Amino acid sequence: MRWLICLICGCLAAQMSAQDFAPETVVCRRGSFTLSSPLTDGVAYQYAWERSFDGGVSWQSTGDNAPTLTISSPHSGIRYRMHYAPATACLRDPGCRQSTTATLLTVRIPSYSQGVQLCRGDTLRVGTDRLTTGGLHQTVLSTAGGCDSIVDTFIDLLEAHEERFFLELCPGEQFRGLSLAADTSLIYNLTSDQGCDSLLIYDISIAGAENFNIRGNTLICAGESTRLSAPGQYVAYRWTTGETSRSIEVAEAGTYGLTLTDLTGCERVLTVDVGRSDLNISAVDITPPGCPGGAGAATINLQQEGPMLFSFDGGNTFGQSASNRNMVAGNYRVVVENDDGCRRDTTIVIPPAPALALTPMTATRQEIERGDTVSLAVAASFPVMHYTWSSPQWLSCTDCPDPAAAPPQNMVYEVTATAAGGCSATATFDLRVKDHRRVYAPTAFSPNGDDQNDRWQLFTGPRAVAVSGLQIADRWGGVQFEQPAASLPPEDLALRWDGTREGIKLPAGSYYYAASIHFADGSVRPIRGKISLIR
Repeated sequence: MRWLICLICGCLAAQMSAQDFAPETVVCRRGSFTLSSPLTDGVAYQYAWERSFDGGVSWQSTGDNAPTLTISSPHSGIRYRMHYAPATACLRDPGCRQSTTATLLTVRIPSYSQGVQLCRGDTLRVGTDRLTTGGLHQTVLSTAGGCDSIVDTFIDLLEAHEERFFLELCPGEQFRGLSLAADTSLIYNLTSDQGCDSLLIYDISIAGAENFNIRGNTLICAGESTRLSAPGQYVAYRWTTGETSRSIEVAEAGTYGLTLTDLTGCERVLTVDVGRSDLNISAVDITPPGCPGGAGAATINLQQEGPMLFSFDGGNTFGQSASNRNMVAGNYRVVVENDDGCRRDTTIVIPPAPALALTPMTATRQEIERGDTVSLAVAASFPVMHYTWSSPQWLSCTDCPDPAAAPPQNMVYEVTATAAGGCSATATFDLRVKDHRRVYAPTAFSPNGDDQNDRWQLFTGPRAVAVSGLQIADRWGGVQFEQPAASLPPEDLALRWDGTREGIKLPAGSYYYAASIHFADGSVRPIRGKISLIR
């Protein structure tokens, strides 16, 4: 069997071409290093890596079987080679496999050393490192070709010098050309012989610098005063008002000065600006309640502008609105407070609401003829927000106090007047409508020339305005008379019939009429009936 494997492997080995490593492989980076197979024929092989620590006399397997070998800690002087074969069984037989030449691993990472003196607080840049402390620092630099170099830097840290002095001055006394008014520290930066910075510090205290302001309110409300007092105890006080006490009372806006003298004889001059805040209520607009028992309103008007607080209960509670719309009748003290805390107040009176009365200005019960128009009017004793009529039919307007009404039938109208507070008053109008659309048609006439019922005609009341379509026919339906025009006034003579047709007397007998009566209210009433012609 072994002969068969060797025979096969021998045939395969004869077909493989030897491909080798370079005699030396140089490592120029710190860390792990990867050694890659030198084979370039594109054939898939089985691999076995070996290394030698004695110049190639003896070899040890690395245990790797990939086409690359990763060396975690590369060292100079170690040789590496690679066995390869198409099959694993062939790889284990030296007579069947192929081997590369050995390559010698050489680690070449340049290193440099430098010593630097550095002032404390300065920074030294080496590569991307920022060095600020003393001692040894190691920096790894990478070149454009991918190789590393190591820089060892030893920093000798030079200390800066510092000197401190304590001084006490009078207010306004100069030091090195400076006039100081408060405790302070002056720091001067100097350069030592080594080129490092040194500090010269003067801690200066000003006599009596504590509470270095005149005390008291710097803003007074118009008509009020404030007390100004000196800060702390001094030997002498001198105000610009001429007073020499520690505190004074002022009631006017302006600038006040104070000269203080302490035990050391130092003098200090203080000033303070006192302002005045003006606040005046110019007027209060009053709106009485719109309804009995309802709420009225008040709006405060000011002479000044700016943030304000308003109170309508004597200063118990404040709000940002200058108006209050929930005020029942009574007396109130309103208060205004501005952003400075100043207040002004005044007393207002909310009067009671007027009594509600809605008086009819026309008769509340009327009889009218159908088609007539009558005015319905009311007068209110209070400001009315709107009017509402209960029955809008046949009214000229439904939201006014005086509509015109033209009902064709009996109607009861009720009007409601609503005040601003929602309360209302009502009035009622009762209209009785009479229908006098009368029409009378005689049932017989005798055209015999005695001037008694010689002509038949329609008799209408005053509401009729026209007659149309009048026709008179015999009992067989033959039309014997019809009005000459489409519409004629009822009293028109052309509507009278004398019992003839085209001047020929018609025989006595029964005839039938039909017509339409038009009235002033726009209605039309058709009529028809029987006429007896007597000869």
